[in-house]
Amino acid sequence: MLDISPLIMVVTFVIFLIMLYVLNQKLYKPLLTFMDDREETLSREIQEARNLSGDSSDLEAQARQTIEEAKARAAAARKEALERLQKEQARAVEARQSELAGKFEDFVATLVAEKETLKQKLLADMPGFKESLKVKIGQL
Repeated sequence: MLDISPLIMVVTFVIFLIMLYVLNQKLYKPLLTFMDDREETLSREIQEARNLSGDSSDLEAQARQTIEEAKARAAAARKEALERLQKEQARAVEARQSELAGKFEDFVATLVAEKETLKQKLLADMPGFKESLKVKIGQL
């Protein structure tokens, strides 16, 4: 049935060993070297990415600090401007009040003078009013 030939078996074994050697030299060693290099490159790039993300966290913290400082300065400037405006408005109100008080005093003095003038006129015209009142009563 089956004949096993030792010569063919030895030749096949030798061809197998030659193929193993050739494949190892031409295919497996370069492939393993490439895979090791690739793994090393990836681990190095991952480490660099972690370093960069750490740097970005520092930059982000600095940016937040800068923003907070700017907000504080803006709030201080706004407060100072409001205080300055309030002082200016208070001075303007005081000036207007003193102006109006002077005008009021002048008006009151004018009214008092007019009152006295009117009173003197009425007193001067009093005899005429009495006569006219007597005439009217007499007509009734």
